[in-house]
Amino acid sequence: MEISQPLEGWLAQVHSVYRHHREELDAIKDHDDKVERLVHYNVIEQCKNIYRTAVVQQRLAENAAEGRPYTIPRIHGLVYDLATGYLKRVNWVTPEMEDPYDMAVDEDQADKHNIQKLLTNNAKWVRSKMAEQPDFFEKLGAAHEPFIMWIGSSDSRITAETITNTQPGEIFTHNNIGNLVMQADPNLQGGLQYAVDVLGVEHIVVCGSYDDPALAAALDDPTTFSPPLEGW
Repeated sequence: MEISQPLEGWLAQVHSVYRHHREELDAIKDHDDKVERLVHYNVIEQCKNIYRTAVVQQRLAENAAEGRPYTIPRIHGLVYDLATGYLKRVNWVTPEMEDPYDMAVDEDQADKHNIQKLLTNNAKWVRSKMAEQPDFFEKLGAAHEPFIMWIGSSDSRITAETITNTQPGEIFTHNNIGNLVMQADPNLQGGLQYAVDVLGVEHIVVCGSYDDPALAAALDDPTTFSPPLEGW
């Protein structure tokens, strides 16, 4: 399939990660191994992008000014292995990176703040799935054929698969604050093109929530928020 905008522009961002690590990646002969390494590098670069954002830098500076021994938010890189179901840690703080807030993950501190809980629960989930259906992950990794694209709100209380009692692989999800569809949002537009042109989804659902704080906040004066939330 010929790739066009907006997906073309979106993939250009991933290609920039490849160019940044091209020498090492091109030295890897096996295609699957090369893709796996690119996935790791992409997680690393996106963690760094989060770290550099104004909102995170401001909060970390406030933590430092207050003398807090443990800065928040912590940024953690994870990779999900479809073949096994397991999550893996990715260390994104590289030696050459200036890190005034010591964002390198301290394992003991991370465990106290529920990151290890995520990994432990992931391992329990994998074992339960394997007990129910030994070939579950083999089948899951064999094809990506969702029949629905689900555009929902970024709300930790609502996950499409849970409330519809569907299995991994059945719903292609895109969430944002307020389940908005905007022409100027390359994230949504790229995902929509991928769902329609590549995955061939049969249905597109926009799902709101009566208890959505984003919609309630829209009734207030938008100038009380700062960019980028104000614009959103």
